[in-house]
Amino acid sequence: MDSRPLLDSDGCVVVDNDTLVALAAYITTGQTHIILADSPLQWVPASDASERGQSLATAFNGWREAWSARNNPQYLSYYADDFSDFSRNRQQWADYKSRVNNSKRWIDVNATEVSFFADPAHPELVTVRY
Repeated sequence: MDSRPLLDSDGCVVVDNDTLVALAAYITTGQTHIILADSPLQWVPASDASERGQSLATAFNGWREAWSARNNPQYLSYYADDFSDFSRNRQQWADYKSRVNNSKRWIDVNATEVSFFADPAHPELVTVRY
């Protein structure tokens, strides 16, 4: 029989009840994002964040539009050379996505409630949620 350590979480964040109660007024299940960092977050002027956000939105929309247009070379240009989906390298992914995209008569990729979150330790890494 397997035994799990107290507060083991399978990768989730464990928060004690007192802290959770203190944060409850600020948390909406399924909507509140919690960023964990080893060092304090770096706040930037709103104008800088707005400029970066606009740049990220432009890139995201370009990716989405290229996919919708079935423009495989443009769509795949948004993926890094060292991209992996954990089972395929970039070339294998490109072959797979080209095969799937080319089999479609049309593709319509829409996104709502788009959010961008930069990794505090590696600001060049951004998570996009939509």
